[in-house]
This record gives sequence, C-alpha cells and structure tokens, in this order.
Amino acid sequence: MMRINLLPTKAARKQVSARQELLVFAGGLAIAVAGLFGWWTVTLAKIDTLEERVAGVQNQFNAAQKDKARVDEFAQKAKKLEQKLQAIEQLKNRRTGPAKLLDDLAATLTVQKKVWLTSLQERDGVLALEGGAMEHEDLSEFQMALTKRSRLMSNVKLALVTTVNKDGITYLEWKLTCSTNYGAAG
Repeated sequence: MMRINLLPTKAARKQVSARQELLVFAGGLAIAVAGLFGWWTVTLAKIDTLEERVAGVQNQFNAAQKDKARVDEFAQKAKKLEQKLQAIEQLKNRRTGPAKLLDDLAATLTVQKKVWLTSLQERDGVLALEGGAMEHEDLSEFQMALTKRSRLMSNVKLALVTTVNKDGITYLEWKLTCSTNYGAAG
C-alpha cells in the first residue's frame, strides 16, 4: 500500500523558503535604496557646495569686471588729460619759441659784426636764412655760433656761398638752413 501524505509539508516549506527569499531580496533592495539615497544626498551636498563656490567666483569676476571698467575709464581720462597738457605745452612753445629763436639769432648777429641777414623764412620746422658776410671766416664763426649758442636751432647747414662784387666792394652772399625745435625753448 501506498502511503499518501496529505500533510502539506513540502508546500509549507516552499512557502517559508519563498518568504525568506522574498525577505532577503526586500532587505537587499532596502539596503541598496538606502545606500543610493545616502550617495544621492552626499552628491547633492557636493553639487550645492560647488554651485556656491561658482556663484562666489562669478561675483568676484563681476566685481573685477566693474573695477576693470573703472580703471579703463580712468586711464582713458588720464590719456585725454595728458593730450590736453601736451597741446597746452605745444601752444606755449609756439607762442614763445619764435621770439626766443629771433632773440638768439639777434644775439649771435650782434657778436658777429661782419655778418648780416637779408632774408629769414621758417616753414614746417625748417629755418632758411640768407645774408651776407665779409669773409669766409666770419661766415664760419657765425655758423658755429648758431650751432653752439641756440638750443632752438640744430642741424645748421650752409647751402650756398657766392662771391659778389658790388660798387667795388667784394663780399659773400650765403644761404643757410637749420631745423627749429620750439620745444627746447621751455
């Protein structure tokens, strides 16, 4: 005879085993969710800290940009002021420079008794002088005196010297050029 076990022991064991597996799976899932939640919280805190740092750096950058704009504006105003001061200085030199140049020229001619002027022209910083002299030595001394005496004249060059005989008197006619620098009149 066969024995029939009508007691549900296998099914009960399977049920208990399934419950235990389900409990272990649920516990593992809960631990995984708790771990992920912890990781998410830490990462979110790091992100918030980094965003605060980025915002602080952005504020510093904006403040530096404003400071740079103010410095640039100041530099531009300083440059304009410097240009105005240079323009004023040039106007002063242009006003007094020619008078000082003529004074230097007159003082040099006063010392050099045998040299005289017949023409004087100034254009674009170049002074052209024409005149006469009794001898070559007088003309040479005059040229050297112009070079040494006046800070306003430089690059003195003798252009042309011709001998002229007029009414029984022999003298030299000469042309001379030099550069003018009214800025040295200061």
